[in-house]
Amino acid sequence: MVPGYDKIDDATGTDWFPLNRRLRSVVWSVAGGAHVTQTFRDDRAMQTVPASLAAGHTLYLTVTASRPGAPGYDNTAISEIRISCRTAR
Repeated sequence: MVPGYDKIDDATGTDWFPLNRRLRSVVWSVAGGAHVTQTFRDDRAMQTVPASLAAGHTLYLTVTASRPGAPGYDNTAISEIRISCRTAR
């Protein structure tokens, strides 16, 4: 996941990542209680966490903490989420 608004405005050069709130931590979970906590560096790079959650279930994402943005910027954005599923062999 990219834990914030990864955008630099082409017209103005404004870097939106540090202005808006950024994720500090989330919990990934599925029905039945299995869950994985993911914490983030204050960095716009894609950040990953390995998880063994049951395939075929609805995946829930709960934001548990975020970093403050600049005054007047109270949005918490996620620029990208990638989920890779592997089947057991």
